[in-house]
Amino acid sequence: MTYRVKFNEPLGKGWQRMVREQIELAVDLLGSAENIDGAIHETRKSMKRVRALLKLLRPGLSASDYKRENRRYRDIGRLLAGVRDQAVLMATAQMLSKESSGKERAACDAFVLQLIRQGKGDAPDRKSAMVDDARGERDLRVREALAALQGAAKSLGNLRFKEDSFAVVRRGIERSYRDARNGMKQAFGSGADEDFHLWRMAVQAHWRHMLLITGAWPELFAARAQLAKEISDLLGLDHDLFVLIALARTVGEQGDGEGGGNAMVHAARERQGEIRKELEIKGAALFAEPASRFVASVETYWRAAKGARKLEKRKMRARDKAAPSPTAPGGKEPRAPVASGNETGSATAVKTRVAANKSAAERNMQVNRRVATKRKSPSGKA
Repeated sequence: MTYRVKFNEPLGKGWQRMVREQIELAVDLLGSAENIDGAIHETRKSMKRVRALLKLLRPGLSASDYKRENRRYRDIGRLLAGVRDQAVLMATAQMLSKESSGKERAACDAFVLQLIRQGKGDAPDRKSAMVDDARGERDLRVREALAALQGAAKSLGNLRFKEDSFAVVRRGIERSYRDARNGMKQAFGSGADEDFHLWRMAVQAHWRHMLLITGAWPELFAARAQLAKEISDLLGLDHDLFVLIALARTVGEQGDGEGGGNAMVHAARERQGEIRKELEIKGAALFAEPASRFVASVETYWRAAKGARKLEKRKMRARDKAAPSPTAPGGKEPRAPVASGNETGSATAVKTRVAANKSAAERNMQVNRRVATKRKSPSGKA
């Protein structure tokens, strides 16, 4: 994939190129019959990339255009949401069980068993009907998503930018960075699960924006993108634990004779505490600079990289111009120059000259012998 902002590429052209690539990827995945659940997950990720790009370019768009396109790709993602929620909930409870002990582990195991029973508790005929209904609903949503993706592809050229320069990208990065930095302060200040979830969305935007401008300094921005992804993953786990806690409090825990209804909630909160300590360290490193200083550095790196690429192209053209032509005028091959050294052509030329000199010497010797013979003969006397 080429999910990157390119030097000297108009914003509209870049938007169409990157979004078309994400749409085609999603259509290919959803259109195949293999691993439809995985295809749904990857399609939702593609829609997040499109929305992150849209957020980056937002300063160059009218408010109505931004809202329309953001709603379009958000709704496609929502069509496919919820397919993996039950599996994620199960995996989170199992993970928590492995990391716990005693009554907390027993409570987690009981909760997992309850989820399994909920999936197997119906009569075979009823269960089969429920599975068929779920698959039918999923297939319907996939068809609706495919139709929406095809409509989105046709409208790619309709987006108009008020401004076409790196200043748009600069303002987009500044806005997303400031949102993520302020979101971090808000989350740790309140400690509320909802605030940590909002911070995650801001971090995801910053992560993808760093990927989009990696060309300015690959090592630096790839490292920032990696750290932002690590923070996003930790925040995702934090949110999964929050959902698990909410469900546990709603349905209660069964089969836990020792720990009561709060044992798994207690284990989940402890795990959240550990996650948030790690998040505080990583977040402080990623968002150490004020937004104005950070974005000023980004612009400097971008312009330096752009200038370096322009200079390299100029040098290449100069080298090509200075290089000797492979053929002489008129289409004839040029005569190889005679030069000193160990080159094969030079050695051959030297041998040729030696042979010519030897032949000339032999001819001179023959002439001298004939002259001397004439002088000694009787006919040669006065």
